[in-house]
Amino acid sequence: MLPVLGNATSRYNYTEFNPNATLLYITTEEEANAKVQELRGPLGFDLEWPYDTVTKATSRASLVQLCDSNIILLIHVSRMQNFPQKVRELIESTEIMKLGVCIRRDGAKLFRDFGIMASNLVELGKLAFQVDARCPAVFSQGPIVTLLRLVKFYVGRDLYKGPEIRASSWDQDLHREQLDYAANDAHCALMIYEKILANPQARPYSPAGYTYDIPKELVAVPRAPVNTYTPIWSPRTSQEHICPLTEQQLRAYTLWQSGYGLQGVCVTMKSREDPLDECMAINYIMDALEHNPSLPFLMSNLQEMRQMNFDAFPWKSVNDERMKRWERQKRGSAE
Repeated sequence: MLPVLGNATSRYNYTEFNPNATLLYITTEEEANAKVQELRGPLGFDLEWPYDTVTKATSRASLVQLCDSNIILLIHVSRMQNFPQKVRELIESTEIMKLGVCIRRDGAKLFRDFGIMASNLVELGKLAFQVDARCPAVFSQGPIVTLLRLVKFYVGRDLYKGPEIRASSWDQDLHREQLDYAANDAHCALMIYEKILANPQARPYSPAGYTYDIPKELVAVPRAPVNTYTPIWSPRTSQEHICPLTEQQLRAYTLWQSGYGLQGVCVTMKSREDPLDECMAINYIMDALEHNPSLPFLMSNLQEMRQMNFDAFPWKSVNDERMKRWERQKRGSAE
């Protein structure tokens, strides 16, 4: 059982932490542009969009949730003709922290749907792992921790994530249960952040270890040189184990190894207006490494890509098994 900081295990509700908090459901660009300027960072941040549980099809982001300790804005962008300019500016601001879980996925979603270059996105699980020495023992799966588990541990409440609301029609007029669900998702991120930093045994932390910036993914940052790998499971030369790579596999690997972030790989392989699907890019890179064991890489870079897309399909089975096998074979080491 997951330990909690406190005795209460009732359902999370933002009104418990600030009974005077203002919840605004906004459906016009004018109101969104006005109200977003009243927020003071850091900000809880989340997105909602329709998701078909049968076909797995997704639509554009429908709802943007932003909040500080006093105001919760639920901005229904699917009801607007254009994405509100002041909301865009806030999300792109490098000065204002936006807090969440799997937050880089939301940043990538906004880039693909609206061309927004989200910056200063704080992954709360990665922050917690830097600050809180208890985290590796409590969250054994690593620093990408679900919002539900973080709320349980740090706030001592149960965050409701029922599928009847989570997978509901977010592009239609929202009902009361949807509004409360969306408000709690954004607000609890702020509470988790405060609890993490309130730890009296907090360790030093560096923003580079828990912050994502979509613009930086579009620029190649040279990686440290690494040695090629010679397979150790056969006396034959590595060349005999190499399978021909497709053009897409080779290009995706080359872009990634040259220092592009995942979004940069997707844009370069296709276009800024219609980037390659991230799951496909991941599979191209992983297939290249699988088919040609002599290709150099650092396991830490691969692990970072996994954390960026923890809940994406490519990590559910075969690619996780590949990573475990490569670690056993000591592929991707810095030696």
